[in-house]
Amino acid sequence: MKAQGLRWLLWGWLLFDVVLFYVFADQPRGVFHLWVLPRGQGFLLVAPTAHAVLVDGGKDDRALSTWVGAHMAPFTGRLDMVLLLTSDASVTTAQVKVFHHYPPSRAMHTPWVGNPASSVAWEQHARRTYTLAVGDTWTWEGVNVNVWALSPPVIRFHLGTWHWLYMPEGCPTGGLPPAQMWVLGAWEGCAGQPLPQWVVGKPMPLGEKEAYAVLGAPTTTFRLGDEVHLLTDGRHYAWEAPARIASAMR
Repeated sequence: MKAQGLRWLLWGWLLFDVVLFYVFADQPRGVFHLWVLPRGQGFLLVAPTAHAVLVDGGKDDRALSTWVGAHMAPFTGRLDMVLLLTSDASVTTAQVKVFHHYPPSRAMHTPWVGNPASSVAWEQHARRTYTLAVGDTWTWEGVNVNVWALSPPVIRFHLGTWHWLYMPEGCPTGGLPPAQMWVLGAWEGCAGQPLPQWVVGKPMPLGEKEAYAVLGAPTTTFRLGDEVHLLTDGRHYAWEAPARIASAMR
């Protein structure tokens, strides 16, 4: 009986180890995980410390909460920071739903236009809030963040030698800071800009031939409507993307 009990105990420990392996296997380990929502609606940035930043998000509050929970590290009960940059009230409402599950330590937003009910609820649930201004700069987990513009919003993220811009409402007039990647929620004003190496987010509203004529060399960009996962330590990076995109990046 003792031998059988010991055997069951060993099997229990083995099962426990297997469960832990699968729980933690896909979590940050020395690298940052950047999860971009389909069509460039926002992204979740998870640091090696398991701290996370949510930037904007989709319009479906339940879907956004589920998506954030799926990519957060296990046993993480809070978002370290939330940024609300789009003026879409449904995105504001969706973030409020996320706050019920993952209350933010800090929350930043662009200046409110009017006083819609969604912004009042957002302020109440976010608690510690800050209104962004052009030129604001701060560092989070080694990532430098800079508010380049607000009309339309352009936020620059810098980690090591890796730079990316988040532009939920398209490109502003005038130049843009250099970056290897754009996370783009709209193409307004962007077709005439010098493009970076990668553009992820909303597909161009053009056919392949027309898009090629506008964008130029096909190696400079890709367009997709699916979730993208980027892993980077600030110097090296790797993509997890649909096969049709990955094949074009080799």
